[in-house]
Amino acid sequence: MRFHISIPQLDSDRFDDAGVKDYLSRAEELGFEGGWTMEQVIGSSPRIAPLEMLAYAAACTTRLRLGVAVLVTSLHDPLQLASAVTGVDHLSPGRLDLGVGHGGNFRPSSPSAWRRTFGQLLHRRHRPAHRDLSRRNASAPQLGSGFTAS
Repeated sequence: MRFHISIPQLDSDRFDDAGVKDYLSRAEELGFEGGWTMEQVIGSSPRIAPLEMLAYAAACTTRLRLGVAVLVTSLHDPLQLASAVTGVDHLSPGRLDLGVGHGGNFRPSSPSAWRRTFGQLLHRRHRPAHRDLSRRNASAPQLGSGFTAS
């Protein structure tokens, strides 16, 4: 039987690098085969992004397989996602396991529809974050077709 463990991604006050490193070292010592992260874009707790967390985990481990339970591909630019996944795979010499999904039946068809939908989701859960996001988008230069840069 093989066992894997969840890699802590919560980042409420500050990142506990020593604690995470000790946690991952102990997981290897105890014989866990892998450590997994998850993608959660919207939620009540701030999380470190899954691939960034796995890049850190790759530097802290030598044997542990590293994985993302599900990356929601419709939330990412395909080229940037491919580059980030490749980077983590190289940093962890082939120890990366990747789960991908399209995000269910919620996929806006245009960038402006995505911004409206994302804004509505943020507005429901995090009013201050929504206002801050709206201010940044309003002041960001337009790239055409509804995309903005910040």
